[in-house]
Amino acid sequence: PATITATVVAGLERSAAAVGAAFAADPAALARPYAAGKWTGRQMLLHIVDCESAFLDRVKRTLADAKPLLWALDPDRWNARLVFPNRSLLVSKQLFDAQRALLNEFVSSLAADEWQRCAVHNEAGKLSLHDLLAKFVSHTEHHLEQVEATIAGRTWIAQSG
Repeated sequence: PATITATVVAGLERSAAAVGAAFAADPAALARPYAAGKWTGRQMLLHIVDCESAFLDRVKRTLADAKPLLWALDPDRWNARLVFPNRSLLVSKQLFDAQRALLNEFVSSLAADEWQRCAVHNEAGKLSLHDLLAKFVSHTEHHLEQVEATIAGRTWIAQSG
């Protein structure tokens, strides 16, 4: 339905603005972990950028192919292998902005029936494009909470629910 689709679009817009603001945070604040023994705000931001790449690829495959197979990624392995100390936050922000702009172009041009195109995720099973995008918005917003906690200098605690 249109209301659900509008919620996804609003979530994409909201999270894009929040990620952009987080990149402007003090590097010292981003160097803090969101909880003891957890990733730093910087690591979380770079994870968000890496996931943006993966999700954009998934959206493209879902739009272009007939029931494509989508592969899960191991966030801890990606963090260990891809988030190195001299990785540029400026380049990562530019990459995020460009990818999100392209994703927004795709989403804004979707016909109603295209939201129901499906892919098969190797762990989550069959997902519609709408399900994929809703999951993506939720994932980004979840990690933004953690980044915002590091910036504010507080420990992030998962909400039970």
